[in-house]
Amino acid sequence: MVRARHSWNQHEDRSWLQKMSRQRSRRWLIRLTVMLCMWIVAGVTVSTPVLAMMPYDTEYYEYNSSEWIYVQPIYVPHTYITGASDLGPAFSGPSDLYITRDDRVFVADTGNSRIVVLDRQGTVLSVIGTEDGPGKLKEPEGVFVDPSDQIYVADTGNSRIAVFGADGAYLREYVRPESPLLPDSKEYFFVPSKIVVDARGVMYVVVKGSYQGIFRMDAEGEFTGFFGANKTPLTVLDRLKSTWLTKEQLEKEVAKRPPEVRNIAMDSEGFIYTTTQEQYAGQVKRLNASGVNMLGGPPLANAWLVTDVATDRNGMLYTLDFDTGKTTIYSAMGMPLFTFGDRQSTTLQFGVLSQPTSIIVNSSSDVWIADSHLNLIEVFRPTAFGQTALQAVKHDLDGNYTASKPYWQELISQNDNMSMAYRGLGHSLNREEDYKGALDYYRIAYDAKGFSSAYWNIRLLWIQHNFVYVLGTLVIGLWLLLRGIRLLKRWIASREWPPRLARYGSEISAAWYLLFHPYEGFYRLKDRKISFAVLAMFVILTVGVHLASTYGVGFVFKPVDRSQISLVWTLGVFIIPWITWVIANYLISTIKDGEGRFHEVLQTSIYAMVPYMVWMPLLTAISHILVLEERVIYDAGVQIVWYWVILMFFVMTQVIHNFEFMETARNMMISIVTILLIWLFVTIMAGLGYNLFDFFGQLFREVKLYG
Repeated sequence: MVRARHSWNQHEDRSWLQKMSRQRSRRWLIRLTVMLCMWIVAGVTVSTPVLAMMPYDTEYYEYNSSEWIYVQPIYVPHTYITGASDLGPAFSGPSDLYITRDDRVFVADTGNSRIVVLDRQGTVLSVIGTEDGPGKLKEPEGVFVDPSDQIYVADTGNSRIAVFGADGAYLREYVRPESPLLPDSKEYFFVPSKIVVDARGVMYVVVKGSYQGIFRMDAEGEFTGFFGANKTPLTVLDRLKSTWLTKEQLEKEVAKRPPEVRNIAMDSEGFIYTTTQEQYAGQVKRLNASGVNMLGGPPLANAWLVTDVATDRNGMLYTLDFDTGKTTIYSAMGMPLFTFGDRQSTTLQFGVLSQPTSIIVNSSSDVWIADSHLNLIEVFRPTAFGQTALQAVKHDLDGNYTASKPYWQELISQNDNMSMAYRGLGHSLNREEDYKGALDYYRIAYDAKGFSSAYWNIRLLWIQHNFVYVLGTLVIGLWLLLRGIRLLKRWIASREWPPRLARYGSEISAAWYLLFHPYEGFYRLKDRKISFAVLAMFVILTVGVHLASTYGVGFVFKPVDRSQISLVWTLGVFIIPWITWVIANYLISTIKDGEGRFHEVLQTSIYAMVPYMVWMPLLTAISHILVLEERVIYDAGVQIVWYWVILMFFVMTQVIHNFEFMETARNMMISIVTILLIWLFVTIMAGLGYNLFDFFGQLFREVKLYG
């Protein structure tokens, strides 16, 4: 009994222990689940806001697709500066900023009629132009500090340039000079708004309402001419008016003036930058001492209402767009790199601008932007990602590809979809003579130029090591090809072929004969009925060649993701014009008393594509061994093929319908117009059909719902 009781107690204890163990396991599972949920929530609420709380988007420019691609922030809002201090009130309509080499910032505080000097943290150091006397400012809109720390102020309200010493003491002023070169004072008002001064003391002044260009004045205050004027934009209508209107009529027309320069800046090398708004080209100019724009080439991307421009210590260009509030970063030569920012007219959100007026960049790459509506200066600081990106771009643009490599690698580790970084790594490996590795990165970045450069080196090394073998192979291969063709012809001629195969062979050989004897070839085809099998084979071959040339052409000539090419679109734009040509040519030729029957037009239109069928595969193969500098060979070959095809269609129309030369030309032009009309008709009918189908579909659903 004792044993039995002890056994029962052991069984009860084990059951109790198992129950407690299950309860503990359940509690631990609940705790683990709760901790996991808390960890997920923490990850979402802590990590995500870095991007989610950004009040604007950041993008980088993709050259191959000419698109702006979203990327994580390179600049984030850091702080804002109100200008309020013991020396005066907060800013009121700040309109211009200037930064010195030691990162002191001078602010043209227009609403308060003063110049405010800040240190790198935004603390007010001093205030200039508030004391009564000749140095008292009135609504200044521009400020500049020369190397000797003299402060030049565009004193807009007083229509002068006021100059102050390094200690803020008033020194002198420059008013409108007397010069016979200037327009009459009743027509030209000297109202300076911005100013820069070169190393010689020559002042370059932006005058409000002046379409003549920048007002240039020497250190003595003498007018030395206008500088960097814009050109008058002429439309097609303007050119027609100048051609057809009389002199008296032209005098009655409202004179068109060049757009005025809105802002001006100067970099450390003495180049002068000007901004002009609402202009397609020349929104930003980089002028040398002769007034020549060094930012040649296409118009700057992302620039329309550029209100200011600045440069950093690395020579990169920062533009501020008034309309969008975006800051766009370019290389020194105007290549777009990054853009960030946003604008809302009634915004109160930190980091979003309202009426941006001026931009500067300090030695730490912080971007300061003045906002005349918010009455403050917003400071944007580069992120770790942004600092890495800017350093990578700097070294890459300087040609220091080895130094840029670790920065590009770091960027890829943070964003493996950034094609710019793969292009930069391609440059680095190309410089290290790792050409095959460079090819891989250039292919990922879809960079045809870099790919071509690396491939040129690979091809050169291969030819240097294998030239003798290549030459011998070419000679032997050519001899074998010619010998094989000769033997094949003998073998074909020596055999008795079944009638059907003999017919197929004759119809195929007719295509080769047509290639070099189009008139005689089409005359032979005129009254001949080609078998369906051969016609189908030619159509399939032609379409296959077109697909091969589209998807299989060398990377250098089509640096795109081939999987993104629409197969339906590729086939449609090739086959539909071909089909509509057959229909239009037959209809028009029938009206014009042409002799060709429909099956003759159809089969000869297929035979007319023989040059494309024969030569495009060769050009597609050649495209894989050519580099970008040799593109003219491929492009010329493609153009010759298409000219050949057009000639074949012309001869086909003339021969099949028995037209004269001019009659053939007119027939082809009318056929082309008919093709366009057919497409228009089909498009309209498709639209009407869709609307009709949608109408009956909605009617059916309503009947089903309420019936």
